[in-house]
Amino acid sequence: MTAVRLLADENLNRVLVTATSRLEPALEFLIATEIGLAGQPDRVVLDYAARNSLVVITHDVRTMIPHYSCDSNEMAPLGVDGV
Repeated sequence: MTAVRLLADENLNRVLVTATSRLEPALEFLIATEIGLAGQPDRVVLDYAARNSLVVITHDVRTMIPHYSCDSNEMAPLGVDGV
């Protein structure tokens, strides 16, 4: 079984990441601020996630969701989950 790979947006409460990781160790969390995505526009975060087969977890659904649609045939389908 392939582990679910998640990208925690910089605004996501780190307590949620820590607690979720403890409850389900099979989840692989990358943290936006730890991989050079701090302060980057939503489009950049989503492009990174698409290129790396990650599901974005964010509180920022108001601005993130408008960028969700695929603008190009080259871009993989994206996964965004707002909590």
